[in-house]
Amino acid sequence: MPDKAEWYVDEIVGHCWTGRKIEFLVKWNLGDSTWEPLTNCNELEALNNYLTLNNIKNWWDLPKRVMVTS
Repeated sequence: MPDKAEWYVDEIVGHCWTGRKIEFLVKWNLGDSTWEPLTNCNELEALNNYLTLNNIKNWWDLPKRVMVTS
C-alpha cells in the first residue's frame, strides 16, 4: 500500500542566495525540511509570512547571505 501521507508547507525558515538565484528552506508538516527554488515558493502564504517576519516586502530585498531562523 503506498504512503498516503500528505505533505504541506509548515513554514519557510531560511533562505540562501546562489548568484542571482534564491532558494528557501521549507519546513514540511511531516517534519522534513528541503531547499526549494523560488518557483516552488513564490505563491505560498509561508513566503509572505517569512518576508513579514524579516520585515521585508519583496523577496529580492532579502539579504544576500545564508539566513536560517529557528
